[in-house]
Amino acid sequence: MPSLLLVDDSNELLEILDRFFSALGYRCAVAGSAREAASALQAGGAFDVAVVDLMMSGTPGTSVIGLCKERAIPVIVLTGLDTKSAWKICGPDMPVMTKPADLFELDSVIKQTIASRQHR
Repeated sequence: MPSLLLVDDSNELLEILDRFFSALGYRCAVAGSAREAASALQAGGAFDVAVVDLMMSGTPGTSVIGLCKERAIPVIVLTGLDTKSAWKICGPDMPVMTKPADLFELDSVIKQTIASRQHR
């Protein structure tokens, strides 16, 4: 069962993501801030993929992306920015989905990310 770290400062969106992906069989950990995400990662959370909001109040999602990269956890950026602006911030190799995202499409990107990681 794949595990996800879901990071967004919108409690409503986190609840929707958690319910949706849990119903699909994922183990989900939710974090409403970069600080909560850092705690989950430092607690030894072994995640297959992190879905991270880029523009959060307080500490931006880029700090979470950095922590995930240090731990070799692939990241999918979920943002209100347009794709080109997001790529300027986090790099063009990062999968980016704009809000509101199609959750089935997000699931597809998550599955592709996990599959590509397993083939390395």
